[in-house]
Amino acid sequence: MDRWAVPIRDGDRNAFTALVRSLYGRLVAFATGLTGSRADAEDIVQDVLSAVWKNHQSFAPRTSTPVYLYRAVRNRCINTTSRRRTTPASVADPLPGKGFELDHVPNDEAPPDHDTRYNELLAAYHQAIQSLPDGQRSVFSLCRVHGLTYDEAAVVLDVSLNTVRTQLMRAQRAIRDALSDFR
Repeated sequence: MDRWAVPIRDGDRNAFTALVRSLYGRLVAFATGLTGSRADAEDIVQDVLSAVWKNHQSFAPRTSTPVYLYRAVRNRCINTTSRRRTTPASVADPLPGKGFELDHVPNDEAPPDHDTRYNELLAAYHQAIQSLPDGQRSVFSLCRVHGLTYDEAAVVLDVSLNTVRTQLMRAQRAIRDALSDFR
């Protein structure tokens, strides 16, 4: 068990609040990619978290609490989109928010086209991620954007560890190839 499970099972509201603060934004970003709708994603994440608190006395995940929550959110997204008779995108936008920006502080000594080139690179990066096949995009999102380990991503996606490694390697190669003009 991890640091969250026992306190939550014991009814520690502060531990649950800390967990929500720690993971809520990342879970919503993940669910938004799966559903294509931030509003639906927020509803799903709130439903999952509410269910955890409502049933906290029996909360005993077999994996870490964050992995448990990612998987629960994924399953709820799949069930929700299946009920609407649409096929869920694996992770349509792995980066939180439409206006995602890398940390960037303009350098006054940079050439005048520096900001333009940076924006072109950022747009190409987003496009490269969007054009990945669903499996690669999911693995890339979980491992590189959300910071899950390979083992955790395998549990969330219900695939083998080798599949995670292979999909991530292919995703990184595809992104690197798509950005080759920026070298």
